[in-house]
This record gives sequence, structure tokens and C-alpha cells, in this order.
Amino acid sequence: MKRNIGKAFLSLLIISAIALEVLMFLQFSTVKGQIVKQSIVYFPNWAVYLDSHNYFAVGDIPWDKVTIVNHAFFKINDKYEIETTDRYADFEKSFPHSSGSLKGHFGEYKYYKSLYPNVKLVVSIGGWTESGKFHEMAMTTSGRAAFINSIISFLKTYTFFDGVDIDWEYPGVTRDGCPGGPEDRQNFTNLLKEIRQAYIDNNMPDKLLTIAVSPSKYTTSHTDPNNYAQYVDFINVMTYDMHGEWDSITNHHSPIYAKDDYSVDGAFKLYTETYGVPANKIVIGTPFYSRGWSNVIASEKHGLGVSGLGYLQGTLGSNGQNAYFRMKELEAMTDVYVKYWDDYARVPWLYSAALHEMYTYEDERSLAERCDYVIDNNGGGIMVWTVAFDDKDKGFPLMSIIADKLGIGGDSVQTPTATIMPAGTPTPASTILKGDINGDGEINSIDFAYLKKYLLGMNVPFTNILETADLNNDNSVDSIDYALLKCLILGIK
Repeated sequence: MKRNIGKAFLSLLIISAIALEVLMFLQFSTVKGQIVKQSIVYFPNWAVYLDSHNYFAVGDIPWDKVTIVNHAFFKINDKYEIETTDRYADFEKSFPHSSGSLKGHFGEYKYYKSLYPNVKLVVSIGGWTESGKFHEMAMTTSGRAAFINSIISFLKTYTFFDGVDIDWEYPGVTRDGCPGGPEDRQNFTNLLKEIRQAYIDNNMPDKLLTIAVSPSKYTTSHTDPNNYAQYVDFINVMTYDMHGEWDSITNHHSPIYAKDDYSVDGAFKLYTETYGVPANKIVIGTPFYSRGWSNVIASEKHGLGVSGLGYLQGTLGSNGQNAYFRMKELEAMTDVYVKYWDDYARVPWLYSAALHEMYTYEDERSLAERCDYVIDNNGGGIMVWTVAFDDKDKGFPLMSIIADKLGIGGDSVQTPTATIMPAGTPTPASTILKGDINGDGEINSIDFAYLKKYLLGMNVPFTNILETADLNNDNSVDSIDYALLKCLILGIK
């Protein structure tokens, strides 16, 4: 009897210790809520060639300020397989850390991955100029299979890469030589579902699957975010280029708020409220570049919301596009340009009455407020197009803001966890196996990981978790159940 009491008391102490550990962990995660946010940057493989991109290379990436690097871009060939858009830059060009036969950007990625193992590397497929094959590829099961098989082959070959980003611009929409049709709605969802399943079938369930999407109601209406969201880890919403030189009236191209729906707030609510996508999967985009107009009519509005009928030559093209580091040079020309702040949109603009020019862009203040919006609304993080446009010669002021706001850097860099599809159908309610969170008939560390994600407020793909995880039958799932599950797995009675 004494032995049983002692054993029960010991078990109680262990459970209490585990529960305390869980509570402390959850408290830390709440206080340091930013650590689960993502700092996702796109690296364009052509940046190394261009002065307008400050000849940016993989070695220039501020690795301590990011969680995911998206390599832009791969394309789809005539066999529906993925391939690089620049073989020389990606695989052949010599860089400081090229080794053996693997040179180019990929040789650099391998080196920096060894230094920053928690930073995820993702290859982005498509983009504005390379989305032409998506519609045709996704039309058939065989086309999707060829595409997905090439992704799996890529990930098995370049094992230091952690997943893919699908940047199809845009399903269901025909534009600029990129066909689209109503069948894209289901085909896009099928494609994402089949990629996720291929990860599981090839014993790589932790690989990332992300997508880049439009902030527009119209474009989004051609897809089903409420259906496809379950298959992806993060949805990178391109909340920029919402206005530009194609408009006859000047406006902000990436406002946080706007009177119409073209804003960060409008896009975030479109996905989370209209389509019911979990907020922590939505990653908000930030442009590290400007857009602008020439021939802007002079008025008391200082260039905002007035007629601008001319194209403005920027260092990135004839659409007023300049990298952030170039915009800082224009800001310094105070005898020519005046900087203004929009209290409603929460973004700046630059205006020259003498030159009749207006620029819309992101600066330090607006980026900080964008990060605050993500934090306040439990968003997934911030996505950058492109890291090459920050001022690397001055310590990456914009990336530093993101890292500081989201709690990224040093020990706070987190390894993102991919959403894993359930291994089997949950057990019917009449035969619920307590602790079997994923319904595969076993109780193990996988169930423990799912319960941990659930308690942290992260999305898990099971609807009956309140039944399977309520181990003490008190009609709630909390840290006590977490402790009990750990004891169950360890064999502690």
C-alpha cells in the first residue's frame, strides 16, 4: 500500500513538473509572441548583375534577420518540370564559397545553410514573367504529376532546400501571355493538395509549401482559399502594386489602410474573414521599392490623389520604381523633394513641385506600423520583395526593423513547422482513443507535437481534437492534458 501511494505521489510530482514546464513554455511563447512570426525574403537570382539591385548576392542576405529565403525564380519547361531561369547565376558562376562542382547561388546557399540551419531555403516557381505554363500544366493529372515529380527530385538532389513556393500569377486570370480559365479554381487546389501528399509519400512531411497570392478581391475570387489553405504552410499576400502608373490618379501602392479595399487591412480581412483562412498563415507583403508618376498636376494636395499622366523613369524601369536605398538618396534632396505622411493610410510619399513628380513607397515608419499590424492581428509574418533593395551598405535598416519587431535574430530564430496532413481518418467518436490526436491508431510523439501546436494557437488539421486530447475528461484541452499525454507516451502511470 505504501509503495502504491509513493508511486502515485511520484507520478503526481512528475505530472506537476511537466505541467509547470508547459505553462512556462506557453507563457514565454505568449510574451515573446513575435518568435513564431516569419521574416520571408525573396532573393532574385538576377540581382547579382545589376547596379539597380546593388549587385546583391546570396552572401549579402542578412541571414540573422530572416526565417525563410525564397529563391526567385525557377520556371516550368515544356515537359512541365521545374528548371532554373539562369543556370549560370544559379549553378556555374564562381562565388566566395563555391565548392566542388556546386557553384553559383546554390553553392552559396549550401554554405550559408550550414551556418544558419534554422533559416529555411525555398525555391519559388513562376513569378510575373514565368507563370505562362501553370494553366496548361495543372489541367491534367499527368501534367501535375510531372511537375510534382520534378519538385521531389529537386528536393532530393538539393537536400539543403526546405520546400517550394508556388507563385502562379494568377489562377483563373488571362494576362500578358499567361492563359487562365475557370478550371484553374479546382486545378490550383488539386495541385497544392497533390504536392502536400507527395511530400508525405516521399518521407519528407516537414518540407514547406507556400504560395504567393494577389491582394485583389477580383483575382482571389477565381480561387478557393478556404479549401486550399489546409495544404499550405504560409500564404504570402503581395500587398503592393495596388496602385501605379497605370492609374491616371496618383495613390499609394501599398497602404496599410485605404477607403477602398486596396490595402493591407483589406487584403488581410479578405483572406481571414471572407475566406476563413487562419490568420497565422497570412504573411503580409512589403515593397522595398517605389512606384511613381510624372506630369503630376500641382495642387494643395502635394501630389497625392491628383492627375499624373506621365511615366516616371526610375532606376528599375519607366514606372517610377526605385530601390529603397535609392529613395533615401531622393529624400536627402530636400531642395527638390518634400516628404509627406498620410495619417489614414499610414504610409509616406515624396513630391517634387518643381519636377511634377510623385513617389509612393515604404519607409522605416510605415514598415514598423506594418509589422505592428501583423502582430496585433496574429498574422503569420512579413514577406519582402526584395531583400536586394534594402540598404546593405548601411546595415539593412528595413530588415532590422522587421527582425526587431518580430523578435527574429540570434536564439529567437525559429524553425518553421510544416503543416502535416493526417495519416488517417480520425477514429469515430464511439471508439475514440484518447491521446491519438491524428487518428492513426497509435499514441506517440507525433500526437504530442500536434497537441503542442494546438495549445500554441497554431492550426492543426483535425476537427475532433477536443475529444482526443481531453485526457482528464474535464471538457477542455489545456496544459494538464499536455502533461498527461507526455506521461502516457513515457509509460508513467
